[in-house]
Amino acid sequence: MILDHGCEWCKITPAILQQVDLGNPYPFSIGPKGRERLAQLISRESYITIFSESSASVINQKLRSEIALRLSAVNREKAEALALWIIREWGGIRRRTQQSVVNWLENLGCFDDHSVRRFIRDQESSAQNGVSSWSKLLAFAAHMNYAIYDSRTATSLNCVLSLNNDPRRFYMPPSRNTAVQSAQAILSRESNLKVRRYNDYLALLNCITNNKKSETLLTAEMMLFSNAPMIAKTFIFAKTERKKI
Repeated sequence: MILDHGCEWCKITPAILQQVDLGNPYPFSIGPKGRERLAQLISRESYITIFSESSASVINQKLRSEIALRLSAVNREKAEALALWIIREWGGIRRRTQQSVVNWLENLGCFDDHSVRRFIRDQESSAQNGVSSWSKLLAFAAHMNYAIYDSRTATSLNCVLSLNNDPRRFYMPPSRNTAVQSAQAILSRESNLKVRRYNDYLALLNCITNNKKSETLLTAEMMLFSNAPMIAKTFIFAKTERKKI
C-alpha cells in the first residue's frame, strides 16, 4: 500500500525502498586517531558508553545523540572542536577549512528551524555547496530531523530512480568508491529534470520512514550509505545488459 501524504515522492517511494533495502550492515568505523581525539572532547563516561557497543549502527546513533546538545551549547570553543571532528575525523573530509566550519556553526546558532532553513537556502545558492560537509553538522545536531547527504546516499537514490525510468535526479557529490564513481559516470550522461538537492532529499527520506515504520531519518540514511556499492553494481549491470539487447 502506498502511503500518500501529498508530496512528489509518495508514489515512487515503495519501489525505491524495495531496491535500496538490501540488508547490508552499516560499515562505518572510527579509527584510533579519531577515537583518541573524541576522548578529549567528551566525558570519559560518555566515551565508554558509546564504544561499549559492538554494532557500528548503534555506535553511530549513540554518538550523534551524545554530540547533539554540545553543538549548540554555550561553550562555543568545544562546539567548534566537535564540529571539526565530525567533518575531518568522522567524515574524513580534511580539505574543508577550519574557518568554513566555524562560519557554518555560527550561522546555524542553536540549530533552530528558522536558522537551519535560512542556512540551507544560503548554502544551496552558493557556488561552493559543500553539502557532504555541512549536512553532517545538521545530522549530528538533530538526527531526527536531518540526515547526511553525500555521494553514496545521492547516488543510491539516482540509481534506483533511473532503473524505475524516473527522470528526477539528485545532485551527486564526488565519490571515492569505485562502483559509485562508475555509476555516477553513467548517470551523468542521462537526461534529467531539474536537479534535486537537500530539502528534496529530506522529503524523500521522510517518505521512506513513513513507508517503513521501523525507520528513522538516521536509519534510512545508513541504509542508503551501506547498500550504495551494491546498488551501484546492480545499476551498472542493468545498464550494461540493456546495451547488449
